[in-house]
Amino acid sequence: MEKEIRDYDFRNPQRLTKENIFALRMIYDNFAKEISSWLSNRLREEILVEQDDPIQTNYLDFISKYQYPTILVVINQPPLEGQSIFWIKPSLAFYIIDKFLGGTGEDIEIKREITIAEKELLKKMMEGFFEGLKNAWVDVEKVDFSLSDIVTNPLSIKVLSDNDIVVKIKLMTKISEREEEICFCIPFISLESILNKLTTKPKEEEKPTSGIGNAVESISLPIVVELGKARITMGDVLKLSCGDVLRLSRKVSDGVVLNSGGKPRFIGNPGIYGGNIAVKITKVLKGDELW
Repeated sequence: MEKEIRDYDFRNPQRLTKENIFALRMIYDNFAKEISSWLSNRLREEILVEQDDPIQTNYLDFISKYQYPTILVVINQPPLEGQSIFWIKPSLAFYIIDKFLGGTGEDIEIKREITIAEKELLKKMMEGFFEGLKNAWVDVEKVDFSLSDIVTNPLSIKVLSDNDIVVKIKLMTKISEREEEICFCIPFISLESILNKLTTKPKEEEKPTSGIGNAVESISLPIVVELGKARITMGDVLKLSCGDVLRLSRKVSDGVVLNSGGKPRFIGNPGIYGGNIAVKITKVLKGDELW
């Protein structure tokens, strides 16, 4: 049986596995739901945001598709390395701004730079987007998304070099009868440290008794060190004085017994540590050894 031969682009090597890509899709599917709800509440109309499959490409391929004037948001994302970029189609940005100001949002096709006042309103919008991103990412990594800059000229962004590998995540917003695009550009270096977390395996659910277990583990218990035992008569006890020697049941080579909760738990050897008398545990008693 002949194997299928597929083209491979050496200029754009694929560094993410299918599982990594699928995990990213799940994250941004969650983001799409978050932002659909947020925008619908703010603009008081039904807005649907849907995601296309994430694509691996290089930075030049991503940034070269946008021309001045446009709207690109540079995003800080600690603890992830580097910065990511968010592109929003200007017509969508102006539509949202117009709706924020009480307008109808109709026929918003403006080809110019955003004003200072519009940029401030855009920052407010991005706060909602960042909150949606944090919620979408929280099961994988707690990322503190925040605004670094808003630029209109793609050539002025020096976040990455042309050949750096990035993941492009495109989402389509559907408002009434219009569709507008938004897009994220995430550098591979930002994801490299968490690739092992970008999986589709479900996290183990925390056991309901874990809180009780933590409480029990924090309880302090006294440890009593027992050198050995001896049985003597009451008459001998009354005759004991300084310098007398009692022969115990345990040999020196047997070590000492450490009791906890009234029962022997460990065997150890006595010594000195940090200027104090101490015991080094040499054996943990289990099963039939717990006498």
